[in-house]
Amino acid sequence: ANAAIKEGYTESIDILKNRRTDYAGIEHLKTIQGRAIAMITVDYLNGGCSENVLCGVKLKLKKKLKLKLK
Repeated sequence: ANAAIKEGYTESIDILKNRRTDYAGIEHLKTIQGRAIAMITVDYLNGGCSENVLCGVKLKLKKKLKLKLK
């Protein structure tokens, strides 16, 4: 359920380690959400957004089944 988020943050780690300040290479990511997270990381390094924006992506939770016991 969170594969796109994992893809984005995996790329983000590479961006932060290498201090990449442009979007070059982001286009290889398969998901729109992954690319968006990577772009936010570049924006963060360039001072365009806060740490809260970078770390604030919500994870998708699996729905729990509700069982009614009688």
